[in-house]
This record gives sequence, structure tokens and C-alpha cells, in this order.
Amino acid sequence: MKALLIKQCPDPLRWYRRLIGQTVPFLGDVGTEYKSKEPEGYINFVQYEDAEIIEGDENG
Repeated sequence: MKALLIKQCPDPLRWYRRLIGQTVPFLGDVGTEYKSKEPEGYINFVQYEDAEIIEGDENG
């Protein structure tokens, strides 16, 4: 299963700001950013430059 590894988050207002170094689910690529799911279960997005797609566990 594919996941997103959060590499950085320069924007302190983004939902994944505290998840640097962890993985989150990869739900697709919408053409401008990655689609994912927050730990609370909400669908949200991750900027391309902030993450990389990896094969692995989306539970961090």
C-alpha cells in the first residue's frame, strides 16, 4: 500500500505540520497536490514539495 512520507512543512497552518517524519495515507494525486487523510479521519491535501510517495504503512 502506498503512503506519503511527510518530509517538511514550512507552513505552520497546515494539518500535517506535526507529522514530519511520519507517514499518512496516499489517496491519490489531484494534479496540484496529494490527497490524503488526517489522523482524525478527514480527507485533506499535502503539497507536493512537502511529501514523497513511498510503499509502506500509512499509520506512521
